Amino acid sequence: MKHLLRLLAFLILLPLGLKAQTLPPMPIDSTTGLINFTEVVQVPDVTSKELYTRGREWFATAFRSADAVLEMEDKDSGKLIGKAYQDIVIKVLMPVRMKLWYTVKIQVKDGRYKYDITNLEHQGYYDPSLKVMSLNEQTARSPLEYMYKNAASKKKVNSVMRSYYENDMAAINGLISSIKAAMSKNASKEKEW
Repeated sequence: MKHLLRLLAFLILLPLGLKAQTLPPMPIDSTTGLINFTEVVQVPDVTSKELYTRGREWFATAFRSADAVLEMEDKDSGKLIGKAYQDIVIKVLMPVRMKLWYTVKIQVKDGRYKYDITNLEHQGYYDPSLKVMSLNEQTARSPLEYMYKNAASKKKVNSVMRSYYENDMAAINGLISSIKAAMSKNASKEKEW
């Protein structure tokens, strides 16, 4: 019953609460049309081999199981690709926990690396007490491109959309910070133990 009330509150409040200003646009890749957070980061005097090792180590420590997350590892081309999710909490009347799925690609070359965070999707958790929605309806994935397609052009957005945006950006920015910290670590300090 509690979860049904959450759902009803979400549906009722979705069109209401037009208090917030517009949302900044998400970065869209002109080729794929997908949201893509990407950057080439310079790491002077660090070999591609060392950067690959740092990237692999990041996957191993950032997630419960790097083997479950990594979909591709190619040491020769310097490429790591993984798919994972993290929980975000959207504030409606009551907090609603959701999964934010993403694909992370790290490519390395001598003195630099590039990360791409793309294929972003929201997915709900299944709650058997919600009889009005099936398992498939509750756990269907929804691409962020669909949600944010027109959000940047709206003069005002509601508080639920603002909560999604703030939580999505906090998760993505945390992920980027984590990658940068792991890829720029000082290897000599690690050896001094």
